[in-house]
Amino acid sequence: MLLERETFRKEKGSRAVHGNGGRYPIGTEYCLLNSEGVRMDRWKVTAEAYCHEILNEKNREGKLRFEAGNTYYLEEEVLFSDGTRMTTGRMKIQLGDADGNAGLEILNRETDVRIKKTDLVTGKELPGAEIVIKTLDGDVIDSWISDEEEHVIKGILSPGVTYILSETTSADGYAYAEEILFTIHEKGLVERVIMEDRPTNVEICKVDLVTGEELSGAKLMLKDREGNIVDQWISEAQPHWIKGQLIAGEEYTLVEEIAPEGYLIAEEVRFTVSMDGSSGSLQLSFLPRNPRLGS
Repeated sequence: MLLERETFRKEKGSRAVHGNGGRYPIGTEYCLLNSEGVRMDRWKVTAEAYCHEILNEKNREGKLRFEAGNTYYLEEEVLFSDGTRMTTGRMKIQLGDADGNAGLEILNRETDVRIKKTDLVTGKELPGAEIVIKTLDGDVIDSWISDEEEHVIKGILSPGVTYILSETTSADGYAYAEEILFTIHEKGLVERVIMEDRPTNVEICKVDLVTGEELSGAKLMLKDREGNIVDQWISEAQPHWIKGQLIAGEEYTLVEEIAPEGYLIAEEVRFTVSMDGSSGSLQLSFLPRNPRLGS
């Protein structure tokens, strides 16, 4: 029987790239078993030897090693640097009645990981976030900027190894997502990982410093670090919400241009948007020109 592994590849720096707390794949081994589970042969696949030939010789009793109509099993194992091994596949082999060589071609399935970056509220794809995949040792395996399609990683991540999905820069108007740990399936099944971002959410209230009541009629604006106007509005009797517009971790300044009638202009207020997307509340208090008269 002739066994051939067609898709063998060896990557430079695999020891550093495929780290998992010091554990990384170092090779592949195959084992041929008969129908009773008895091992008939075992061999390793290397860059120099990816074909293995087993001669169908007769034993002392004059019987062939392989007989037509019998069933055999081929197992694949991945060997790791810490001495452990993982069975990654098992194939059933049924020999026919034809004479001559029996050829078996083994095609390895590449690991297939699909990463989606979505809006927590709408579930839609979220472009503009900078994302990385790292080993548990901190080595960066892949990095990209999210767009309106899922990110596909094929043939790079190793079966059985745990990785970290991290967001280094969130999309504008969204908070940072928590890191996600995920482990590649041993049998190479398609993995889908979804990282969700929560829109930033800031509430701004305008109240009387004395009574605590909401005030209408103030002309307010919000500026970023460079002095650009991000939002402006006239206050009403309810809070003003800014949703999915401000950048997480950035500092902004709330400025009052015109105070409500009978009130003094409030001082500027600086604040920083939360990183985790939790709703922020900002209260701007107005002092009546004559507190005894009220507003």
